[in-house]
Amino acid sequence: MKPSKGQERSIMKVSIALDPSIDEPEILIRAPQLTEEIAQL
Repeated sequence: MKPSKGQERSIMKVSIALDPSIDEPEILIRAPQLTEEIAQL
């Protein structure tokens, strides 16, 4: 995704934990606030 004019590109950490004991996938997003970029995820 290219940043639009006047918008800075942010850096995100991504962690993936594989757990064969769970039955369904889970996605957890931790952030200090909901930004447009995070909302798009």
